[in-house]
Amino acid sequence: MVEVDLAPVHPAVTTANQISAAITHLDRHPDSLVRWPFPDLDAMTGPMGEGEVWFVPAFSGGGKTTFIASAIEAWRQEGKRIYVMPLELQAPRFRTYLACMQTGTHPGDALSGALRADPSRADERERLKKALLSQGHPGYGDRVMVSEQRAINVAGLQSGLMEAKSFQADVVIVDHIDHIEGDDAANLYAASKQVNHAALRMAQDNGLLLVFTSQLNMEIAKTDRLAKYQAPMVHHVQFPSVKLQIATGMIGLFRPLRAPRPDESPDDYKAAIKAARAGTTDAPDALEPNTMGVVAMKLRNYGSREGKRINLAVEHGKVTHLPEKDRYQTHYGARQP
Repeated sequence: MVEVDLAPVHPAVTTANQISAAITHLDRHPDSLVRWPFPDLDAMTGPMGEGEVWFVPAFSGGGKTTFIASAIEAWRQEGKRIYVMPLELQAPRFRTYLACMQTGTHPGDALSGALRADPSRADERERLKKALLSQGHPGYGDRVMVSEQRAINVAGLQSGLMEAKSFQADVVIVDHIDHIEGDDAANLYAASKQVNHAALRMAQDNGLLLVFTSQLNMEIAKTDRLAKYQAPMVHHVQFPSVKLQIATGMIGLFRPLRAPRPDESPDDYKAAIKAARAGTTDAPDALEPNTMGVVAMKLRNYGSREGKRINLAVEHGKVTHLPEKDRYQTHYGARQP
């Protein structure tokens, strides 16, 4: 056995280094922080910074990609640099999604072929093509980089994050982090733990801000058709103990229930919601139109705000700030029956 003589570091040196780093952290310029580009959400969560890992979970079809693509477009316009690993979509299709954020085209129409099938929308399709071409120009190509990584393990994540560091990314997005390689539940748990803990170490060691979207457990929707639209709770998260241990913040996406209509009695309203839960009427009829809810599931820096909710507007498949005048036309912040 070879003995290695390690020169001890004096405690005073360690203390001085730690104090210096803490002061540097306090003196960060505000522009070095990243804020959600939706004022109500930013007010709820506070800013995000390097060395942090944030999660954005939602049920399947709950708007994860819509939310994150909307944020990317807003951040790009602010001059932020964003590195994206779109594991749910191939890179060219994700770029189409981003182009839709520029043009106001609904991503579903562009990706499904509905846009091409409608001759009256030829001009809209041309605008979308121009938006795609603009992604290679300065002001876009130097601010948004889309990875072609398709699955995650520790080596794949490390490769992506090193590329993101070289790109000098202000934000690194993985959509979504649960595309982890593994053969069964036990192996997936172990792989998830390895990947998430490695992500935190790499974020801290390299000064990166990581934002991971994540899918929630759909078992809840088997008995309640509205369950997948409601505000998620921690136990809905896949491997919650793994994610909560490393998360600086976790915000869940959902669809708020609609408010009672002017001509609807309280009993009629309750009956309508009950019918939607049972599946005898369409679920969207019970939801607030053009609205996305966000709930604070974990906020390490602002724990007293956990459980708070805000609403955002959704127009043509793009998430935007909900204007003050529209907030009280929705079931804003109300408890769901």
